[in-house]
Amino acid sequence: MAEKTQTNPKAPQYAYATGLNQPPHLPSVPKPTSPAPNLHKNHLAEEPEHLSHDQALDLLHQLRVHQIQLEMQNEQLIFTRHQLKETQAHFQDLYEHAPLGYCTITPDGIIVSCNLAFAAMVGRQQDSLPKQPFSDYLAPDSAPAMIHALQQPDHDEQELELQIQHTNQKRFWGLVRMAPIRDHNGNATQKRLTVTDISELKKTQNTLNTLNKNLEEMVSQRTAEAEQRAEQLHALAGQLVHAEQHERQRIAKMLHDELQQLQVAAKLTLGRARVQKTDEQMLAAINEADNIIGQAIQVARSLTSSLSPPVLDNAGLNPALQWLAEWCQKNHGLQVQLQTSPKAEPAEKHLRWTLFEGIRECLLNVVKHAGVKNAHVTLERLHPNIILASVKDQGQGFDFNNVFAAREKKGFGLLGLSERFKHIGGHVAIDTAPERGTTVTMRVTDLKTPPLPPSP
Repeated sequence: MAEKTQTNPKAPQYAYATGLNQPPHLPSVPKPTSPAPNLHKNHLAEEPEHLSHDQALDLLHQLRVHQIQLEMQNEQLIFTRHQLKETQAHFQDLYEHAPLGYCTITPDGIIVSCNLAFAAMVGRQQDSLPKQPFSDYLAPDSAPAMIHALQQPDHDEQELELQIQHTNQKRFWGLVRMAPIRDHNGNATQKRLTVTDISELKKTQNTLNTLNKNLEEMVSQRTAEAEQRAEQLHALAGQLVHAEQHERQRIAKMLHDELQQLQVAAKLTLGRARVQKTDEQMLAAINEADNIIGQAIQVARSLTSSLSPPVLDNAGLNPALQWLAEWCQKNHGLQVQLQTSPKAEPAEKHLRWTLFEGIRECLLNVVKHAGVKNAHVTLERLHPNIILASVKDQGQGFDFNNVFAAREKKGFGLLGLSERFKHIGGHVAIDTAPERGTTVTMRVTDLKTPPLPPSP
C-alpha cells in the first residue's frame, strides 16, 4: 500500500518551477506561509510508534507536498535570478556601449563610475577614472562652471556646455546634463551625468554666427551705400531745381531787359509816328501795331512773373503764396483761401521753389478741370523736418487710375509733379473721385534748421 502512494520527490521539473504547470497527480497547492502545516506539528508531537498507519501516510504525503512546494519556489528563484542576471547584463552592455558618455559622481564631484564612451572621450582607461575629480577632465576655463553647478541646490536637472579635455590636450565641447540620484528618503546621494559631444553643433553654430555677422556687415554696408546714394540723389535733385530756377531767372531777365525794352522802344516809336503822320490809314495801322505791342508787353511781363516771381526769392514762400493767390484771382477769377504758418517756411531754397511750383500747378489744374471758382491752400510744419502743403477743391474730380494710365507716357501734370517730389525725397498723395472734388497733398523733408519767422 505504501509503494502505491510513493511519489518521487524530484518529480517537479523546471516547468513546475515556473508556475505554468502542476504535476498531474497533485492538486494546485498554494504557497506555504510556514515551513509545514500545523498538522505536521500535531503528528510529530506524537511518538512515531503511536501513529496509526493512516496518520503516517497522511504525514508523509504532507511532507512530500511541502517539499515539492519548496523545490518549485527554489527553481522559480533560480529562474528569476537568471533572468535578472541576463537583464542586468543587457543593460550593462547598453550602458557601456552607449554613444553618450555616462558618469556617476558624488555630490562634491568625485567620479564613482563611468561607461566606456566617457572613458574614450577623455582618453583614459575606464578603471582609472573612479575616485578622480570630474573637473580634472575639463578645460581650465570650464572647471569653474562645473564647480559652481555642484554648489547649487539639488535641482531636477541642470544643463551645462563645457569644454572637455582629452589626454592629448585636444578639447571638444560637451553638453553635460546633471540629475540627482535620490535614496528612499528623497535625499540626493549622487549625481548622474550624461555627456554629449556637440563639437560639430558648435562648429555649425560658429559658422552660422560668422555668416550672420558677415551678412549684417554687408547689409549695413549696402544700407550705408543706399543712404549715401539717396543723399547724392537728393543733392542732385536740389541742384536740378537750382539749375531750373537759374534758367527761369535768366529767361525772365532776358524778357525784362531785352525783349520788353525793345517792345517799349517800338511802342514809343509808333507814338512819335502817330503824331507826325496824318494819313488816316497809316494812323489806323500805327494804332493797331501799338495795341499789339502793348499786349505783347503785358504777356512778356506776365511770363516774367510766372517764370520767376521776385517775391519768392526776396520774401519767401508764404508771401509768394499770397502773391500767387492774388495772381489767380486777377488772371483767372479763382478765389484762393490761404491757411499758412510762418513756421512752415522751408530753409532750403530748392524746397521753396518745388512747393511753390507744385501749389501753382495744382491751382492751374483747378482752373482748367475742376469747374469751380474756389480753392483752399494750406502750408504747415508737422514735424521739425516735415513740411506739408495741400490744395483742395470741391470740383468735379476725376478717376485717378484712368487719368494716370492715359498720361503715364507723357510725364506731365500730376504724374510729373509726383516724380519731381520723389526726386527730392518728397511725396505726393492724391485723393479724388468723380463728383467728389480733389485734394493734392505734398510732403517734403527739410533737413536744415528753418529760419526764424519775422517779428510781428
